[in-house]
Amino acid sequence: HHGRLNPLPKDFSFSSMTTPMMIRNWFIGDMRQHIPPMCTLDSKNVMFISRGNSLRSKMIAFMRIVEKEARAKDVWIEKISDWDNRSVTKMWDAIKADFMGKYGNTKRKKELAWTTVYNNMSKQNAFENRRKKANN
Repeated sequence: HHGRLNPLPKDFSFSSMTTPMMIRNWFIGDMRQHIPPMCTLDSKNVMFISRGNSLRSKMIAFMRIVEKEARAKDVWIEKISDWDNRSVTKMWDAIKADFMGKYGNTKRKKELAWTTVYNNMSKQNAFENRRKKANN
């Protein structure tokens, strides 16, 4: 569809996801909806989605911070194909308290959308803008 072979359904759109849902979809995807792991998508796969590449870039930045936290807790798995539901759950359980303590502070008591957590990361300069550092 959209002039090329694409692993995403032609009516796909990024739906709102909590932080754990985002992490699970990053590594595993959603078999019921025929969605591959988000980490396997490249910019050409999401071009047909409004703001698709922008959202994909935010996901990549978000997952870099997740990886950093998971490495610090020694629960990161290098090989993408080795991630499964059990390992994602184990990783999230290990990092959740510190991760949400750093980036999940809001007045809401419900599970936060990953985009809210991403915005908190950005406010805290968690992405460490390399250009800013080089100019200082």
